[in-house]
Amino acid sequence: TLFCRLLLNLLVKPVPLESQSHAAPNSQLTAGRRRRSSSAARRRCSSSGAARRSSAAHPFCNFKDIVSDCQRMQFLKDIVPAALNNINTKFIVLDKGRIDLEGQHKTCLALVADETAAVHFQMWGDECDVFEPGDIIRLENGIFSYIRNNRSNHVLRAGKRGKAEKVGEFTMAYVEKPNMSEIHWVPDPKNPKIYLPVDFTSHISPTH
Repeated sequence: TLFCRLLLNLLVKPVPLESQSHAAPNSQLTAGRRRRSSSAARRRCSSSGAARRSSAAHPFCNFKDIVSDCQRMQFLKDIVPAALNNINTKFIVLDKGRIDLEGQHKTCLALVADETAAVHFQMWGDECDVFEPGDIIRLENGIFSYIRNNRSNHVLRAGKRGKAEKVGEFTMAYVEKPNMSEIHWVPDPKNPKIYLPVDFTSHISPTH
């Protein structure tokens, strides 16, 4: 038995006290690192959320709306007769005819154009005095339809629901042909609400 006891003492070596004292601080350090990394992760998550919230409130978040407004603008070559105020476009005034009276309201026929086509634009009321050749006009919710008592001559105008405003002067490229008002439009046999171009009528100047 004495031999066995000596053998056990040789095989089983006691752990020094210094090693035991260092074990606890190492575990505390590891736990501290875990807590700090967890806190940092939470801060990153919260800051990421704040960035998303600030991005959502950024004024440039309406970029899609701006693009949508731009996409709604039409070239004059793409307008067709319709009974709705659905034309949004921009053009330059090339020529303006004499002012006439229609009842108690002033009217005036002008030749306007953009880089794709020209068209006759009917001014109404104060528009006859405000708009002059060289002015760049933006038309919102305009209508392209025939003049009263003349179904063969279509003109572009603001109408009661549209709006025409000056946005500049002179600096705009344009062409004078084709003139959309000189095209003969007929209803589509398959859909009378849609008009199709047939040919060009005689050239009519707004000053005549």
